[in-house]
Amino acid sequence: TFFPFLRFFARWFDVLLYMLLFFSLVRFIGDDNLLEAIRSPWSYLYFMPFVLLEAIALHLTKTTPGKFLLGLRVVTPEEEALSLQAAGIRSLRAYIIGLGLMVLPLLTGICHVYCLWYLMRSNKAPWDTASQNRVRGTGPLRFAIVIFAILFMGICVLLAAVLWPALVEFWEYVRESAGPVD
Repeated sequence: TFFPFLRFFARWFDVLLYMLLFFSLVRFIGDDNLLEAIRSPWSYLYFMPFVLLEAIALHLTKTTPGKFLLGLRVVTPEEEALSLQAAGIRSLRAYIIGLGLMVLPLLTGICHVYCLWYLMRSNKAPWDTASQNRVRGTGPLRFAIVIFAILFMGICVLLAAVLWPALVEFWEYVRESAGPVD
């Protein structure tokens, strides 16, 4: 069915929400040099607070904002909330295996394809298999999906607005690097 896609979009809702908050905070404190931060070899470390925040949310509420909107929750085989340690390990595994450390878009895409294949084959994500975690769905209502889609698009638009100066600077850099066109 479409359960794997609900999980995919719930994950990306959370990722984009975190990126919006992170880059908005960076812009708010006055660091307009986002391009240098993105090109840094340590740029993947900016995502570590996301791993911690996701673990805390799963431990305390059994869900994240994206999962909540789509009616998903993560529980132990006994239907209990994950311990903070188990939630942390799960979040770290999802970050490494599912998102490919968010270093290169191609690597992230390859990880997505692998995880989708794995999930459709075994009905579990690779990061839930070893620990026996379960993702339960109450099944989102059509209205909830509409609300989710509106919020998802809103986050994308706001993130684009926050990153716009860095994107313009990046394209100017690419154009200058290419040299004059004859």
